[in-house]
Amino acid sequence: MSHQFVHLKDLRPMQKNVNVHFIVLEVYDPTRTKDGNEVRNVSIADRTGRMTLALWNDHGRQVHPGDICRVLNGLTTVFKQEMTLNVGKNGELQKTGDFMMVFSEKPNLSEMTPDMLAKMQEMNAAKAAPQSGSGGAPSAGRARGGPSFSSGWGKT
Repeated sequence: MSHQFVHLKDLRPMQKNVNVHFIVLEVYDPTRTKDGNEVRNVSIADRTGRMTLALWNDHGRQVHPGDICRVLNGLTTVFKQEMTLNVGKNGELQKTGDFMMVFSEKPNLSEMTPDMLAKMQEMNAAKAAPQSGSGGAPSAGRARGGPSFSSGWGKT
């Protein structure tokens, strides 16, 4: 099966079914959630920049600095105003090699720009706003489901 891979710089918040190839830069100590799960943040990079990958339970123990890996069918989330790549329930983490990959630590693509934060706040406000008495029809100029993340981000 052929997968179409994207660069880290092309990821957007709340994306699903993303395929990414990267090098592991640093693996941080795990933290335990209230329900007993273990989550470990991992600093990853490709030639376009770096970001955070959150790995849960066994996945977090499988990677080490210098590993070349890929995530298939991953997703992006925003946690503490930082965009994070996740393997997710339907995703897959694969180790493909060691140490031989061109990468860049700048820019840090997990850091949310003011534009990204504004769009996230707009999306959250749209979700929280009560529907008016128009039978639930979307308001003028906005499609049901909030703003799209498909354009305007990451352009310099």
